Amino acid sequence: MTITPELIAAYKSTDFEVQTPEARIVLKADQTNPEFDKFLQGRGIATSVIITAWNPWSEPRSREENEENQCIMEGQLRNAGFILLPSAGVDPTGDWEPEQSCCALGMTEEEGILWGVRFQQNAVITHEKGKPSKLCLCHP
Repeated sequence: MTITPELIAAYKSTDFEVQTPEARIVLKADQTNPEFDKFLQGRGIATSVIITAWNPWSEPRSREENEENQCIMEGQLRNAGFILLPSAGVDPTGDWEPEQSCCALGMTEEEGILWGVRFQQNAVITHEKGKPSKLCLCHP
């Protein structure tokens, strides 16, 4: 599968909303976020990954299929020991429906890419404390 420059641009323009116990924090690819860094620091965590199981390989699926896939993925992530925060990929223009996601605390970039491949995602968003969030493509 080829990921087009337009699709990459769409991913980079997306608002990735993470619901922490204290606040909703918006992460964007290629941007730092001191508020999220402070949240991670307070929990002794250095990394996280925002991942979804919605619309594998960016092919639209029904809400029911997307929600079922998301539930399966979140169960597997919890079984692997990750703490998850509810998240969503939101198009700031409103042209497409927000995609339910989760933020896996403590997940590394490498792990995120592997999970992304497992759930047929083109990309994940990684965040390392003190650095800009990063769009990571999942294709081998």
